[in-house]
Amino acid sequence: MGGQGPSLLKRSFNQIVNQTYKDIEIIVSDHSVDDGVKKICDEYSFKLNVVYIKNPIDRGNFSSNLNNSIRNASGGIIKLLMQDDYFMETNTLESIAQIFKDPSVNWAASGCHSGWDNRDYNTLIPRYDDSSISLGINTIGSPSVISIRNKDVQFFDEGLSWVVDLDYYKKMHSVFGEPCILKEYSVFVQRHPNQITNTLADQIKIMEELELRRRYA
Repeated sequence: MGGQGPSLLKRSFNQIVNQTYKDIEIIVSDHSVDDGVKKICDEYSFKLNVVYIKNPIDRGNFSSNLNNSIRNASGGIIKLLMQDDYFMETNTLESIAQIFKDPSVNWAASGCHSGWDNRDYNTLIPRYDDSSISLGINTIGSPSVISIRNKDVQFFDEGLSWVVDLDYYKKMHSVFGEPCILKEYSVFVQRHPNQITNTLADQIKIMEELELRRRYA
């Protein structure tokens, strides 16, 4: 995160402290080389149930790090949240818990705002469009908008970076069908220069889009 990791994590923790739903376990899988993230986790451990895991494996591979968080989650529902994104509303987790009371729901996606700051953003209510996703068009959004039931869990392809979310949505759809859509703007997806989407070479993006089409289109 270009040195922004601790401050971004602190922003998310401040949002989580104010959530109306309190039965929360927070898994932090830390790829950083220093102890900045751990210090923030220690600071908030008196307010939140934080499980801190130092993860030196595949450093820099966000799919691998995200999978490590998923493997260590013990809750019945897993809400994914990338480090640079945050909840917009205090009832976000309560709304998600409510829809998972339906045993037929195995994954869900919520609306989001995305942009460089709170004054310059786009909005998205997700929809599962199978043909678009197969062609590399993201109609759902960042992994931060999805939640999954902690049963028959699927994992992200650690060999992908650019289309890893689309590949995951195809995988979830093939196993569980379409996601339940929460038509609320629950998450702000932060854009910044250190994002993987802003640092990958164009050749990698092209190769991964071709691989996605080879798999599904």
